[in-house]
Amino acid sequence: MTTLSPLDSLSLPAIASASASAIPAVNATPATRAQATASSSTTVKLGQTPANYGFDPLIYTGKPESSPPLLERKSNDALTFALLGNSSSSMLGVRFNGLGAALMQQLSSSGSDFAQSALQFDADTKPGAEVESLMQKQLHAAADNRISLSIKTANGTMVELTLSSQANGLGIEARVTNGKLSEREMEALGKLSGGFQKAIDGLAAQPPTLDLSGLMEFDSNVLSALDLKANVKTETGDNQSLSFHVDDAQRTISTSGAAGAIDLKVDTKNLQILGSATQQAAAMRDYLQQFDEAKTRGNADASLIAMFKDAFASLNKSYDAVTPKADAEAGNPVSLDAADRKALSGLADFTAGVRQSVQSVNPMRPNETDTFSYDASQRSSIKGRNQKNYVVEQQRKSGLSASYHSSLNGGPLQLTDDKKSQNYFYTQIEDSQSTTANIKYKDGLRVNATLSESLSQSKRVMKYFMGKLEQDRTEPNQTATIQDLLTQLKPAR
Repeated sequence: MTTLSPLDSLSLPAIASASASAIPAVNATPATRAQATASSSTTVKLGQTPANYGFDPLIYTGKPESSPPLLERKSNDALTFALLGNSSSSMLGVRFNGLGAALMQQLSSSGSDFAQSALQFDADTKPGAEVESLMQKQLHAAADNRISLSIKTANGTMVELTLSSQANGLGIEARVTNGKLSEREMEALGKLSGGFQKAIDGLAAQPPTLDLSGLMEFDSNVLSALDLKANVKTETGDNQSLSFHVDDAQRTISTSGAAGAIDLKVDTKNLQILGSATQQAAAMRDYLQQFDEAKTRGNADASLIAMFKDAFASLNKSYDAVTPKADAEAGNPVSLDAADRKALSGLADFTAGVRQSVQSVNPMRPNETDTFSYDASQRSSIKGRNQKNYVVEQQRKSGLSASYHSSLNGGPLQLTDDKKSQNYFYTQIEDSQSTTANIKYKDGLRVNATLSESLSQSKRVMKYFMGKLEQDRTEPNQTATIQDLLTQLKPAR
């Protein structure tokens, strides 16, 4: 058996002893091809990596039909070995496994730039130094799969960490611009390593998921803004994109893929409308249940709604990570008491929408499309001249528009041009709901407090048998109520 050394300057014992607490600095040496010899396909286990990196033991598999990986620069650090081990896999989840957390830890311990990549070529291919350098730059900047995290510190220093992957290459990069990182800033970055890796793992999963909650828990006194951008390819070759932003005024998510698109925005400028932790938890459970009910009623794609729920829950976590503004600075002439907030949802204002990709599944009636569109929002206002005379209003809305095919007997549906296949239900849903809370003060006394609710639902079901419409029925539902909250909220102040 031939022993394989990925780097000509290191032996296997050195790999096993590498630790996160002692990662040597990366020397800016020219691009160097990892030296190895193997007369046949050779597998070498690269020792145990540091526990705090979260890697599995690394495996490098030499292939006789390809050259050893071309490293961007010669280095003997644990992060380079992790990248080499991961690059032997074709699965994105494995290629990115642990690299985000390790790159963040590297940056938080050194505060310095870091870049590394591994390119794979056919055994008989010798691109030359100039082409190799160009390909390395393209890998970092425009790979097929790219996840980038940008962070701005309160002092204005910018940090960007990037993971890049394509068929013939894997790269990682960390850059610090517009200043140097302080020890406090590096410590705050280090605390985000686990959250960064969770976000990466979700985006690289099949199907992709969203787990951004760990990135919400940053110290806003040290870090002022965070952006996560991603574009990855799924196993089917479809693109999944993500744009995520958070600062002390707002949090936004926009994502799109084969299943559909999601857009969310949470406004954190007006934090005084927030309820207690218990109230927030209850409101979150209600909203997530509402999303599930919409999924069932509109026959939505389960994975798309799961991403929508994850995104909504992530954006509405860790409100305490936002530095509160004084009432005057936030544009509020008054402050609410605990009783006022009990009449509200307890969550920050938001807009949320999810759109499923339109599908035409019936060749005999292409205009009968399968669709799902759901929107929800909350908007609050506090209007008044002073603490004694003001009005609080919060309006929550939701709307569902959907259409879908289903079989007559609950079995699989296979619609073709043959009339014998045209036995199905076609359902159309149009729902809307609105809830408005209104609280009014005059001369320091609460004089009005109401909760108004309205609901409008329509479900139209068309039954086809042998291609002919046999039944067309509509099930409408409308309700409206007004609840007096004045006695429940007294006494005021």
